[in-house]
Amino acid sequence: AVVNASVASGAAIAFSKMESLTASRALVSDGSGDLVVSDVTSAEIDHLDGVTSAIQTQLDAKASKGFATAMAIAL
Repeated sequence: AVVNASVASGAAIAFSKMESLTASRALVSDGSGDLVVSDVTSAEIDHLDGVTSAIQTQLDAKASKGFATAMAIAL
């Protein structure tokens, strides 16, 4: 059996040889630079695909347009 201490830090080990991770989750590095599973799902990443600016900016712009429309209707 190969133990962690026996593996050189520069070893090129195929990811398929690693322990299985949680399916459909993003991978991030932790404070030590180690690869860990995030709480972010692949569905959440799909929502961000193609975003070209800050999401909050886009939401604020839509909210402003919606507010202006509501005010115009109320008047």
